Amino acid sequence: MTQQEGYSSDALQEGNLHHPSWPERWSHPEFTGPLRDLRKRWCEQPWYKHNTRRSVRFIKWLSCLPWGFVIYRTVYTAESDRLWSSCLAKIDRYVHWSIGNFYEKRYPDSDPFPEKFVQETYKNLVFADRERWEGASLEQIRADFKQYSESLGMEDGSHIPWSQACLVIDESCLNSIVSAFEDPEESANWGGPQRGFVIEKGGYIMLKPFVVMVDPTFEPGESYDTPGYQGYMRVELDDIWEAAVQLCLSTVQEMCPNVTPADMIPVYDGGSGYLVNV
Repeated sequence: MTQQEGYSSDALQEGNLHHPSWPERWSHPEFTGPLRDLRKRWCEQPWYKHNTRRSVRFIKWLSCLPWGFVIYRTVYTAESDRLWSSCLAKIDRYVHWSIGNFYEKRYPDSDPFPEKFVQETYKNLVFADRERWEGASLEQIRADFKQYSESLGMEDGSHIPWSQACLVIDESCLNSIVSAFEDPEESANWGGPQRGFVIEKGGYIMLKPFVVMVDPTFEPGESYDTPGYQGYMRVELDDIWEAAVQLCLSTVQEMCPNVTPADMIPVYDGGSGYLVNV
């Protein structure tokens, strides 16, 4: 069975995303009907008027639940097999922390429902098939992801963030994630003279943890407004949530730092970003 043949033809019904690889169909006690019905109930709540609140804006923009990213695993070694589950768990922990952190700082006396709901409805779809994806190029992944989006009727890019971008975990990503701080707050508070570059931790050299984000709309040879744009960027682990929010209004290209010189790698950090050469 190919990856595309594994897709469910009824994957999107009433705004509910399902994939056969999930043990059971996703559900949530709030999600008892179409999203438009949920919004009718929510708009009567005081928190719904907090338009500067990331979780509230995100809830208003969502077109299906659960929300998350398609993640492609491209590293398959004995060591990566041992570390894979803890890597995925750490990604989830960082995303959950990021969602709650903004609420705790800005809205500590408000109803925490929006953040709790966004945390509970976050669910990634992981493609981990050694025969298909070991050492796969970003071009191969981009082509597959475009086919995936089309198979679900998401080709117009309106299903955010599912159809806007996918994530890739290669060996560099895996190493950065498993060696990162266990506490997301420690990672977020680390600055350093050159943010994002190597630092010492317990005698080891490490980068801020990251994943690779791939733009499915990128066409090699086309002209882009972002200098040096190559259709991908790294995303710091504690900014995956921020990237998901920004994808509601922006494209990957618009979020990507200018890639000059061309041999550097762009890194999204929730702001203007930076470049690395490792």
